[in-house]
Amino acid sequence: MKKTPFFGKTLLAVLILCGQNELTASAGVPDDSIAFTQGIKDKFGSAVFTVHAYQKMLPSKTGEKSIKKRRNVGTAFPLDKSGYFITPSCVVRDAEKIEITGRGNEKFTAVTVGFDVNGKIAVLKSQHQILFPLPTFKPLNSVKPGSKIVFLGIPPGKSLTSMMGVVESVNGFDGTIIVTVPAEPGTSGTPVFDENGQIVGLLAYQLSARKKPAAGSLPPKDFYAVYPMEYVSLVARSIIQNSTSRGGWLGISVEINGGSIHNVVKNSPADKCGIKTGDIIVELNSSAVSSPDDLIRMMGAAHSGDTIHLKVLRDGEPLALTVKLSEHPPMK
Repeated sequence: MKKTPFFGKTLLAVLILCGQNELTASAGVPDDSIAFTQGIKDKFGSAVFTVHAYQKMLPSKTGEKSIKKRRNVGTAFPLDKSGYFITPSCVVRDAEKIEITGRGNEKFTAVTVGFDVNGKIAVLKSQHQILFPLPTFKPLNSVKPGSKIVFLGIPPGKSLTSMMGVVESVNGFDGTIIVTVPAEPGTSGTPVFDENGQIVGLLAYQLSARKKPAAGSLPPKDFYAVYPMEYVSLVARSIIQNSTSRGGWLGISVEINGGSIHNVVKNSPADKCGIKTGDIIVELNSSAVSSPDDLIRMMGAAHSGDTIHLKVLRDGEPLALTVKLSEHPPMK
């Protein structure tokens, strides 16, 4: 199957899941699969939350003076126990009020902390404290084609639902996990679990259009992209860091596989100092950078106005660069 890029050309596809589609079980599912999905649901259902994002007031399409308010519905799950939640950015963008509802129908308000530079992930913050154990995040390199996965979601107006799917492939460039699901999709932001109850990633967007099945046949398998949890958690922590500190801004995003730079923001400090797409940062102020996680941690200790010294590999050759960090631009 042709691999699908993780970034770009997916906005319409992302919006497909920013609605109110129900996650339903299909006919003919083996008993062991039902027990498997039910087990994940019972054990980790408390970690799934519904997000209601009330958008800004907009003029009526009819041209009348009356105005109406749009509402997006999605799914979120907690990043940690301190009140940070993760959801796709399309669910909460431009929201003037955000409510999160848990499994017990308890409602609490949240605010948007920020979005990642690619506009895919949003981090929310509430005063709600998580009092139950959270599932662990599964490393990307342990996700293999053929593995069973489970989606959990709470369709609007209905109870928690679970459904099983299968990993088809893992994109070696950006880590996108391609899965097949033999039923209707869940709401955008549904957490995806493996057979051991570890979170694989965030259900992101549909890759194939649904066709009406022939009479008497099983629902067709649809392909979906899952943002890997390794990427999601890395981005989320970076968003939180930039919102709570004076952390200096470099202006790059890095592949989770291989660690090379895949995007340089125009007119950013990285752009001005000569960093290019494909470079690999291997040292920061003489300290080794062995992973994107290392880079996030080191950048957290830097501040706006600081001058840092980088060593990068460009086409396999070392190159020394000096860059003066700036403040992180406002998150839109």
